[in-house]
Amino acid sequence: MVRLTNKKASSLKLTPLNIFLMGDIGSGKGTQSNLLAQKFHLYKIDMGEEQEKQRKQNKKLDKIFKQTVDVGAMNPTEIYRQLVSNAIQRVPSTQGIVFAGHPKMSREVRFVNKLLKVHGRQNAICIYLSIPWKETIKRNLARVGYFGNRKRADDSLAAINKRKRFSQAHLIKSKPIYKSFYPFVQISGLGTVAEVHKRVLKVVEKLAKLKIENQ
Repeated sequence: MVRLTNKKASSLKLTPLNIFLMGDIGSGKGTQSNLLAQKFHLYKIDMGEEQEKQRKQNKKLDKIFKQTVDVGAMNPTEIYRQLVSNAIQRVPSTQGIVFAGHPKMSREVRFVNKLLKVHGRQNAICIYLSIPWKETIKRNLARVGYFGNRKRADDSLAAINKRKRFSQAHLIKSKPIYKSFYPFVQISGLGTVAEVHKRVLKVVEKLAKLKIENQ
């Protein structure tokens, strides 16, 4: 479990560290979130996985997802808020959370920030994985097994291009908000999984220390 611990923190009430792992499309957010969750016993909240669970149980939601995320668009805000609220409530207060590639929209970033405060989860940092657009195309077209042996519906070239337009439009607005709320570092997502993970771990250590020193 990740806790902010050093000499300066000895007199503080320590709470688990929460990590927003953001990034470009296909930058490895899901893979690196899985590794962080395993290493630090974090609860991973992945919207793709949350949506997959819900669409199997709710035909109305499945229809909405087919018209939005499956073709590269964003979920309606009210659905995102419902999914993320329910997910956060499931997490024990002693366990940190890694948010795998979300929230993306500025109003959702503000919403989740308020949720974290309500649940006493003010200790949070943000890491952004960056890759060139050519690498995004290469990785997404080659990706398989996101849901078992099935490709994601939004990994077609047309959907990837649509996701790019949506993501860029929203991340331009949401990045400054992340930076205003949490310690923020952008790093390269190029290289092997192990190479990127090494960079991520280095940043986690750096930002966790910075978070304590600023308290």
